[in-house]
Amino acid sequence: MSRIAPAAVDAPEWIEASSLHPCPICGGTGQCSIHEDGEFARCLEIICDWPVLTGGWLHRIERRELSDTLTV
Repeated sequence: MSRIAPAAVDAPEWIEASSLHPCPICGGTGQCSIHEDGEFARCLEIICDWPVLTGGWLHRIERRELSDTLTV
């Protein structure tokens, strides 16, 4: 009898906020994070309608905000 292993799930990556890449929502440099596709941010400071179970709030961000944040 053979068992089929469950497929590995590719979990999305989150980029942690830093002084080089601050949070596009609150401008913070720690604890907040930006989703790898640049469409969402998890902000621990600014409250919205989408709470995250692990803490903070999920915000949809505009491309302009992301490009301003991720420029080196």
